[in-house]
Amino acid sequence: MLKMYVSLSPRPKDESENRPKKVSQIRIRKTIPKPDPNLTPMGLPRPKRLKKTEFSLEEIYTNQNYKSPPATRCLETIFEEPKEKNGSLISISQQKRKRILEFQDFTIPRKRRARSRVRVTGGYTRAQKAAIEGRELDVLLIQKLTDLETFFAKEETQEQASSCS
Repeated sequence: MLKMYVSLSPRPKDESENRPKKVSQIRIRKTIPKPDPNLTPMGLPRPKRLKKTEFSLEEIYTNQNYKSPPATRCLETIFEEPKEKNGSLISISQQKRKRILEFQDFTIPRKRRARSRVRVTGGYTRAQKAAIEGRELDVLLIQKLTDLETFFAKEETQEQASSCS
C-alpha cells in the first residue's frame, strides 16, 4: 500500500534557498589540457620501449622491443554544443559518441590545386611607396633649406643695416 503525506502548511522560502543546488558530475574544463608527452604530433601513442639494455639483431629488425599501448585507453571527451530543450539548456546528450578520423585513400592520386595567377601589371608594392615618399621628403628638405637660407640672408642684411646706422 502506498502512503502519501501532504503538508498543508505553506513551506518557508528559507529552506529552499539554503538547500544546495544539484551540481553536474561532469566538469567542463576552462583551460586547455597540457599536451600528453606520450603522444606523437599526429596524436598517436608513442611506442613504449621495453626496459632492456641490449637487444639482439633479430629483435631490432622485427621490432620486438615495441610494446603497443593498452586497448582500454580511451580518447578525451569532446563536449557538444549546448541545445535548448523545453526552455532549458542541455549541454550533454545521453548518447555515447566515438571520435572518428578519416584519411584519404592513399591509392587514389591527390587532386592538384590550380595555381593562382599572379597579376603582372598593377602591383603597388611597399618599395614603390617608399620611393615615392623618399622623393617627397627630398623635395620638402630642399624647400626647408632654401627657406632657412633666405631667413639667414634677411637677418644678415638687417644686421648690416643696423650696424651701418
